[in-house]
Amino acid sequence: MNLASHLSGCWDVLRPASRHAAKNTPPDDNNWQEKFDLTRRGLWQSYLIVLLTIPAYYMCALAIASERAQIDGTPPALISPAIFSVAALLYSLTFSASIYLITLCFNKPAHFRPWAIVRHWSVFFCVGLAASVYGLSLISPLPILFADILALSLYLATLAIDIRLAYKLGEFDFAASIFTGCIIFAMGLSVLLMSVVQIGASI
Repeated sequence: MNLASHLSGCWDVLRPASRHAAKNTPPDDNNWQEKFDLTRRGLWQSYLIVLLTIPAYYMCALAIASERAQIDGTPPALISPAIFSVAALLYSLTFSASIYLITLCFNKPAHFRPWAIVRHWSVFFCVGLAASVYGLSLISPLPILFADILALSLYLATLAIDIRLAYKLGEFDFAASIFTGCIIFAMGLSVLLMSVVQIGASI
């Protein structure tokens, strides 16, 4: 798996389309498909990427628990890796299930595979960046408030990612893309909140 190629491909898909002087000039982001394996094998590889995001989520959770303990003046809470992994996996797969149902309902089954693959990789890079900054905040003088702001910004950015992917890869119109992105985001948020309650009860 070429991380640089996939990162470049995600950027090509997610960035706004540029304006072209010539009417018949092809869009300069058409080559994004060459940077992903859009076969069934590529889809299963993207699910492996979903699994690899779980340690990154866990790093974020540990940093937040440490921050909360410092504020409360108590020892950091012990988060069960098993319970957390199940919750994080369920949260991650919620998006694939949402995309599958949407493409099924709107008779667009061919759109599911590229949509899911690009989303899995996009979220992988976002979560990896958040986890890296949280990790630095734990071992360096970097203020954890900066990590909190960045993580919140990246989380909110997933809504923009879902809207963009619905428009670009789902081929919905602009209004439908916003609605679709909000549905996907809301379903993920619902699972996230339930997971937080479950993890909190296990501490």
